[in-house]
Amino acid sequence: MKSFGVTKYDLKWQVLRASLKGQLNDNLEEKLSFVDSYFIETPSYNRWERVYNWLLGLERGFKASRNEEKIKIIQETLKYYLSVKPNQSFKEDTYDDFSSYSQDQLMTLWKDLYKTNRQWLIKGYLHKECNQFLDTLAAHLRLLNSVRFAELLLLRENSKHIKNTHKFLF
Repeated sequence: MKSFGVTKYDLKWQVLRASLKGQLNDNLEEKLSFVDSYFIETPSYNRWERVYNWLLGLERGFKASRNEEKIKIIQETLKYYLSVKPNQSFKEDTYDDFSSYSQDQLMTLWKDLYKTNRQWLIKGYLHKECNQFLDTLAAHLRLLNSVRFAELLLLRENSKHIKNTHKFLF
């Protein structure tokens, strides 16, 4: 569920999302707390939609693992987010201030997005927003002349000649 004008490639959201994938995999309550803080910090429709979609994906992942207690926690959190859905403007978004984040945080984000994007490109799907964001991130990290970035450019070119077989889950 993506509304027109709302991008999930907001730097603050992406850094948070990527950081939650690794170290906190076993601590659902802590993950939810970080995500809740992100929304509460500056409640907006943009942030609400990012969090809500992330929670839907998380719920799908936990359903696959048949972990009923954790599913209930996520479902209650989803109900909460439905009840606080703000009616604020789409135009509110944070400025991408790369200097607010460490090189390690940005490199973790680069690796995470590169991996996801690579899988999409191999399946013939070129996600324009993701690739634009990766280009900006690569420029900031000074990776534009790196082997990885050259591989990314080649994958993009090759994806133009591959039938799109990527399917989104929701």
